Amino acid sequence: LDTTGRVIAPPGLDVKAASEEQDGYVMLGLDTPLVRNFLKKSERRRKPVMFYNACVSEAEYIGYIGCNYEDSGRLAAGLAALAGGDDARVCIFSEGGDSPIESYRERLRGFCEEVRTRYPAMRILDVRAIGEGQKENETAVRQLFLDFPDVNLIYVINRSDYGICREIARADKARQVRIITNDLVAEQEELMRAG
Repeated sequence: LDTTGRVIAPPGLDVKAASEEQDGYVMLGLDTPLVRNFLKKSERRRKPVMFYNACVSEAEYIGYIGCNYEDSGRLAAGLAALAGGDDARVCIFSEGGDSPIESYRERLRGFCEEVRTRYPAMRILDVRAIGEGQKENETAVRQLFLDFPDVNLIYVINRSDYGICREIARADKARQVRIITNDLVAEQEELMRAG
């Protein structure tokens, strides 16, 4: 299943028939009604499930291959202290708490816990949502700099982050802000090379 809940299968494969013949499933563990329904069916059929990149923690599964997102957030807090100082003034951008992918919540939890326990002088100024389009992100970044002119570090948590990173780079002409993000993709490599 992809992030929208659609079944991904090779062309010509009868997914319904194939699901009866499979010994088990490897899937992205999105916490959505569609996935939960699929997991109930796999349990009734006694088919093992293995998750990758995200998992539905309440489900019965045999394994998980992927990141420890809470530790990822803790690491980001340490990088924030290195890049912005122990007293960094941090704003956080992410897709938001209603995402079916747990990585947002776990990374945010790890980041905040590490700041609380190891960097008490660091200030988390705000947590804001990444928008759907360029205009929305441009407005959000412009407003961020108006609301918090002393921000010196932005932690961008989830996927779709290169769009918001691009807007931060455009708005931050003085290059006062350092950006920490996850999941290196080609668009981010381009931004890194540009400074």
